[in-house]
Amino acid sequence: MIELFYNYVVTFLHPFKNQEELRLIRSKASEVAGVQTLRLAGELGAQDVPTSSELEKASSMRFIDILGVSWFFVAIEAFYAVLALHLGQVFFQSWSEPNDLALLLPLDTSMYTHRVLLTAAIGKVTFFPIIFWIYAKFWKTLIRFFAGLFQVEGNLSKISDQVVNQSMTSHLMLGIPIFGKMLRHMSGLLHLFAGLRNNMQMTVLQSVVIILSPAIIMTMLSSMFMVTILYLISISF
Repeated sequence: MIELFYNYVVTFLHPFKNQEELRLIRSKASEVAGVQTLRLAGELGAQDVPTSSELEKASSMRFIDILGVSWFFVAIEAFYAVLALHLGQVFFQSWSEPNDLALLLPLDTSMYTHRVLLTAAIGKVTFFPIIFWIYAKFWKTLIRFFAGLFQVEGNLSKISDQVVNQSMTSHLMLGIPIFGKMLRHMSGLLHLFAGLRNNMQMTVLQSVVIILSPAIIMTMLSSMFMVTILYLISISF
């Protein structure tokens, strides 16, 4: 367990170096498999070349391992939310008169708000594995699509798995109170950029296009939706 957390933290702290090592290991394994030229394969000593099984073990953390550790940090974030809710209530009550408190925040409303927020925090932890899988699947599909367009060589399914799986270690930032969620998204994008650049060897422009593509797609869909609404309104009058 300690080794798992250690690998998780190390993977998070060295995104560019780690992704570069993944590419080099994959390249050596390809030479052994005869994918590259015989001359390049002959330059490597047998003792220096990893086998396919060694590649799978050493190249990157498993998806299920990253999910488990990330789930732990999501639980910490939920604890922060519940603690902040409790401290906010205590602070509000200590600085308000009973009559003022009843006027500003009726008891029924206060209890309802607490239940909603508490349920949301627990629900986020409970359904995190599903959300985690959907989020990872979305990015893997998106990366494979653009990698095909940019004619990236290699096993795109395997490489995209490595890139996205490593980026999910950004959930480590959820252990930081208040700003953890924002830092998690920022560091996640940085890890994706590192994977696209150092693992898939894309250009800076190509990497940026892929990272910004969800925002571009959402903007286009929103624009199409607004245009459709305005058109329907115009023809109704």
